Amino acid sequence: MSNSANTSRVIGIYGLPGSGKTTILKYLKDHLPEDQFLFFEGSEVIDHLHPARLSGFKKGSSETQYHWRTKAIEHIQQQCIEAKRTGIVTGHLMFWPESLQAEPEPICTSADMENYNHIVYLDVDAEEIERRRKQDFSRNRDSDSLSHLEKWKETEKKLLRKLCRKHGIQFVPVSGEAKYSEALIEGFLFQGDEERNSGLALARLDSILDAYPANLESMFVVDGDKTLAAQDTGNLLWQLEFGADGPSQMRKIFENTGHTETSFRHLMSRHCEIGDNAAFDMKCRQVASQVTIHPEFMSLLGKLRDQAKSQRSLGAMVLTCGLEQIWQKVLENAGLSDVVKVIGAGRDIHSFVVTPETKRAIVSHLQSKYRLKVWAFGDSPIDIYMLCEANHAFVIAGDEASRSKSMETELQEVIGDGSLLRARQVQLPGDSPLRLDATQLPVLQLTEIETVIDALDFVHATDIAATKLLMGPMRDASVHGNALREAHRRVGAYLSTHFVGDVVGLETYPIAHVQPGKSIEAHRLLDEENTVIVPLMRGGEPMAFGVSDAFPLAAFVHAKEPDQLQYEHFKDRKTTILVDAVVNTGKSIAEFIEHIRALHPTIRIVVIAGVVQKEAVLEGSLLQKTAGRHGKVTLVALRLSDDKYTGKGTTDTGNRLFNTTDLD
Repeated sequence: MSNSANTSRVIGIYGLPGSGKTTILKYLKDHLPEDQFLFFEGSEVIDHLHPARLSGFKKGSSETQYHWRTKAIEHIQQQCIEAKRTGIVTGHLMFWPESLQAEPEPICTSADMENYNHIVYLDVDAEEIERRRKQDFSRNRDSDSLSHLEKWKETEKKLLRKLCRKHGIQFVPVSGEAKYSEALIEGFLFQGDEERNSGLALARLDSILDAYPANLESMFVVDGDKTLAAQDTGNLLWQLEFGADGPSQMRKIFENTGHTETSFRHLMSRHCEIGDNAAFDMKCRQVASQVTIHPEFMSLLGKLRDQAKSQRSLGAMVLTCGLEQIWQKVLENAGLSDVVKVIGAGRDIHSFVVTPETKRAIVSHLQSKYRLKVWAFGDSPIDIYMLCEANHAFVIAGDEASRSKSMETELQEVIGDGSLLRARQVQLPGDSPLRLDATQLPVLQLTEIETVIDALDFVHATDIAATKLLMGPMRDASVHGNALREAHRRVGAYLSTHFVGDVVGLETYPIAHVQPGKSIEAHRLLDEENTVIVPLMRGGEPMAFGVSDAFPLAAFVHAKEPDQLQYEHFKDRKTTILVDAVVNTGKSIAEFIEHIRALHPTIRIVVIAGVVQKEAVLEGSLLQKTAGRHGKVTLVALRLSDDKYTGKGTTDTGNRLFNTTDLD
């Protein structure tokens, strides 16, 4: 591996004789700050160290020359460490006169590979090299043909790329332009500084968030490759540019150094080789045209697009380790670019790359600076940090043949140590095998998450004849105790059978018909067995019993305060029905909604109440804001009241229900 243990960087400048290494070194020496850099001609260092100078070195055996080359790079590294500066060294990979038909052995040493952090290769046109060599009368140059120079250069690039990948060295071919090399090398100073890299990414995030409305409450953060779409844009690009073997070449970049900043910068360097900006843009367009966003995500994100911008409390972004340019075009093709932004890598060597740590930092920044709840979607170990950091985590279980083979192990580890709590998995496509099992990683449909985009849905029966009949005993001051509780029970059953079934939906189940030997289908509440009824104690209990009469398979859990409800109450549940006799300001209901959403982010929430005061459901009310922030809530009420009066003492509903008016 490269010198991660050393305290100073060493940058090699390689290229064929005549490519301009000495000229570039002189330019860099004149333009880079001398308090940060040391400059070395490799041959001059050998000339200084060897007892018989450079001429004596050239007369030595291959083994002796290898020894002195090793000494030279170690001497350079030591000087850099002592001076606390970055070293820039010119060097050669091989000498290949055309008279030597066979490819020669490289002359670099293992010490070179251990000490270099970066190698800049002067990828100058063979014609230009030939011209320079002919005009350089200060040196004895071989008269190699143009075709041989081209062959020599391509051989060096191929071998250096392989060596650099093996040893974790960033390899960057450049045109030979001095100013670009200067900027490139200055950029190297900051590489490996994950904090700086993340800082650049967070600055990009801040620029995106500046355009969002002030009422933003939540953010969908979605990985790109194999999450938002089944395709891997990196594989597609490398196959397009480098042929069938391209994807495997790309994977090799990560074999030795993992998914680190170093590896992703190696990848960035290779992307810099893909033509000029116009050619690269065309390649990105070609790749984007092959990508299809999952229909389920199209539906989910399409809801955001259809909302007025000023009303959006939920945002969405693609956070990808891949190329931002490709994913921007994918979203443009899908008609989503106005509402879904992208943070990803580019080709600017001074810019950031997206690493697992970058993803974690972005989620954390959204939470800490912008106070947003983050819904993160990812498919691979690269996304684990992001998923663990998010408020709500969703693991995409994709096609078994192409998805990450190590994800199960990673998931078991973070679930086992408590880092990833209450995550869910989404099968895309729907017939994909599960990640782990449904007990360790519960399953949900992406369509269930769509409910978070909608806000408060309010249904009431104020003007219906049945309401007028049912409200009589509830408003009669002479009715109290058991008689009033029965009246509330009837209201609970009525609202459940007349409205909740339409809100939640129904399902069929077989029953035996009265005619012997015949069975027919009956109906019950959708997911009734996975429904939990929660009366807000104590006033909501009598009405909740009526709800239970209508939905007898539903669980029944009492709660006076939100924190009395635990995760186990909602595990594997599809619907929760909160029941209260009266909703005045909506404060209590809002607190319960927030708590339940923290335990189960996608559970369907229905609130049943006898009376709801109008102010509780007005635009901008606490209940409206809570629903917008935490996902769709349906409020079903018998009556909407314009009366701001709040019962007290003998008029308090709870006291009337339980004959305790004398206690208040």
